[in-house]
Amino acid sequence: MASKYFLTYLQLIPIMLTFLATGFVDLVGVAGNYVKVDFQLSNYTANLCASMVFIWFLVCAPPSGIIMNKIGRKNTVILSLFFTLIGLTLPIIHYNLISIIISFSFIGIGNTLMQVSVNPLVSNIIGHKTIAPILTLGQFLKSISSFIAPIIAIWGSLYFDNWRLLFVVFAIEAFIAITSLWLIKIPHEKINNKQCNFKDIIYLLTDKQIFMYFIAIVCYVGINSGTNVSAPRIIMDKLDIGFEEAGHITSFYFLFRIIGCFIGTFVLAFCSMKKFFTTCLIIIITALIGLCLFNNELPLYTCIAFIGLSVANIFSIILSQALLYRPKQTNEISALMITGLSGAVIFLPFMGFCADIFGSQDIVPIIMMIGTLYLFYVSNKLN
Repeated sequence: MASKYFLTYLQLIPIMLTFLATGFVDLVGVAGNYVKVDFQLSNYTANLCASMVFIWFLVCAPPSGIIMNKIGRKNTVILSLFFTLIGLTLPIIHYNLISIIISFSFIGIGNTLMQVSVNPLVSNIIGHKTIAPILTLGQFLKSISSFIAPIIAIWGSLYFDNWRLLFVVFAIEAFIAITSLWLIKIPHEKINNKQCNFKDIIYLLTDKQIFMYFIAIVCYVGINSGTNVSAPRIIMDKLDIGFEEAGHITSFYFLFRIIGCFIGTFVLAFCSMKKFFTTCLIIIITALIGLCLFNNELPLYTCIAFIGLSVANIFSIILSQALLYRPKQTNEISALMITGLSGAVIFLPFMGFCADIFGSQDIVPIIMMIGTLYLFYVSNKLN
């Protein structure tokens, strides 16, 4: 019995390393701000570059199911890590705007494949009944990765005059994840040639309830990615400081997202999902108003902390409601909701464009408020 548990834990190690790698997608926030400075880009152009990661959620999420059916879950995860490793390696080898755009694209493709395939792979090891605690741990590791990215970039910039050491560290982790997953034997699921019907996935949008959840995911990613990318610029604008001083605000934001995940786990055990969801939205919109009005360090940091705390559980609540709505189509709905993460492609360039037009970052929280107001509408439809 002891050897069985040991083998299970051994098999889970590469899975946990993969969950850590899913957080690499959030490095575009801090990297995008350094790229903006290095190449003297406008807000619009910098945000457009960062959005290259998220466009692949739109392109690659539905076909990921086809790939899994043909080559299996483990091989799909390995493939996703390989794409991620290529994306992380490019800026190390050659650093210019083109290599960064290509890098972000490879990271986006890899992350899409990863998010679609790594969760089902867990069930290969421990089955479906006990999967929830492992997935919760995985989301925690994802948040840890997002949290340390700005810290590594600032450390590299200050001590080695090279923020791109971030790519080196993450590339090493990705390589270790690939190697461990390749070496560790994981039970295979039955592979078949069943094709995922793209039309069936898109047809789900004709259901008003599913369409509502899809737009809610788009609004969520607008708030999350908008804060990730724009928080340092808001701080720089408001406090008149440089990026080296403001860059750590991204880690600060993800720290409170981690805390928010833990709080949500316990609160949802005795509080209704609808009340919790609505409370989070009230906190978010209050904090966004504060980002527009305040000009002092403490209240600005407080607002960003409250956004991190409150946005942490929004995605999981929306996704769970969508899956429960039509449980017989969980695969199709899951692919559709992950496709909704491509909403950053709309929000980020639009936020950058508006910031350039108005000459101020104050417009960014206002745009995020629009998405939050739609989520208030969704909250009335929750069970």
